[in-house]
Amino acid sequence: LFDEAITLFQQALATQQELGFDYDAAQITNNIGYSYYNMGDYENATRYYHEAAVSYRLAREWQEELVPLSNLAVIDVEQGRLIKAIKTFQRILEILPADQLRHSSDTLGNLGVSQLTLGFPEDALRSFSSALTIQEKIGDLSGQGRSLMGIGSTYYSTGKQELALEYLETALAAQRKANDGRGQVSNLKFLGKIQ
Repeated sequence: LFDEAITLFQQALATQQELGFDYDAAQITNNIGYSYYNMGDYENATRYYHEAAVSYRLAREWQEELVPLSNLAVIDVEQGRLIKAIKTFQRILEILPADQLRHSSDTLGNLGVSQLTLGFPEDALRSFSSALTIQEKIGDLSGQGRSLMGIGSTYYSTGKQELALEYLETALAAQRKANDGRGQVSNLKFLGKIQ
């Protein structure tokens, strides 16, 4: 099924390129990357995501460029290339306009997770705290729960268990208020391990 989709996408891509429709070609290129990603072919997915990002940049479509950049960061995280993922998250934050608050907070949260995983707790705390500030501003309770949990996890990783528990319990309260069942389960599992 994916092979057939890729064949159709490649035919459509050739037509769009022939017609000079760069924006449409970039979208199709990203879709080809996504198809390869779903097949587990990260090498080809990465190649097509890079091509899509460059095409969007050349077409001056900064907002659309964020899609393949985010996809590249996901692959880098999944493949353990966290330094590369961090650079991509930082690039996304550079090109995001100030009014894209939710996307900024999500990106900061992903950046914090990558930084914590690599052993940069101070950087992770800054990223999670920045995300939390934005989430409080826009009323994103689920996001607040994730960021508070990130801060708690970071404190736990640095041996500050009491501070970690305080943030994790605050996170749990936010997750309950937001009816975020998945977040609550994840948090309760973590709390169970450290108490």
